[in-house]
Amino acid sequence: MRFHQHVWLLLLAVCLSALPKGAHAQGCVLDGIELDCSQQGQAGSDAAITDAFASAGTRAVLANPLEELGRFERPIDRETFRRSLEKNWESVRRHELAQRRKLKRRQMSAAEFENWSSTYDDALLSYQAGLDFYRALIWQTRD
Repeated sequence: MRFHQHVWLLLLAVCLSALPKGAHAQGCVLDGIELDCSQQGQAGSDAAITDAFASAGTRAVLANPLEELGRFERPIDRETFRRSLEKNWESVRRHELAQRRKLKRRQMSAAEFENWSSTYDDALLSYQAGLDFYRALIWQTRD
């Protein structure tokens, strides 16, 4: 009986190691014309989206809007990008409010909140980079 338990545990460990890692490992990706911060296109938690949004990889994706002009030929493409950017930012804001609520209810120490605040500041930089990306798209493709 013990042998079967070990085999199942080993099989479970192998299967879990083959699963894709969380979105925050690589940051957000430009999936077609949308900014995807969730894990493999699935709805992720607000914390995972915040970590992905705060990563340097996200800012790297948004660093060169002129190289991505070909993806955004129609006005609806640019609007879809803006909506996806705002949707991810709403998740970051929800997570921020949850963290502030935890601090207020003393479920989190001030030091933990300060540590988390640096993640939020990085996410804010990514959001600003996304807005700059969008503005560059609008400016370059004006009619």
